Amino acid sequence: MARWRWLLAAALVAPAISSVATVQAEVATAQAEEENVNVRPVSIDEIPAPARDTILSQVGAGTLGEVLEVTGLREEPVYVGRINQGKRKGTVWVDAAGNLLAIHRVV
Repeated sequence: MARWRWLLAAALVAPAISSVATVQAEVATAQAEEENVNVRPVSIDEIPAPARDTILSQVGAGTLGEVLEVTGLREEPVYVGRINQGKRKGTVWVDAAGNLLAIHRVV
């Protein structure tokens, strides 16, 4: 349950790219309808190559922390990577095809 709270908090952090509103709406809808949203930690090596490549491209000079697989929001799983760049932290949301869904950077 703690991971779900972290995921919801991450979805509500701004600034982010325009598709964040879509992801936020999906998280809020899933919560309101009490859908079966599952969040589980995974290894970066376990996720599809396009998603892995997109997440790693966003890490830059930072380090990749936890990687989560979120199912139940969309037909396909969504992958969330936590990035640490010194004191700056952020999350990257991608789909299995490697499409960047959202970036959250905390300055």
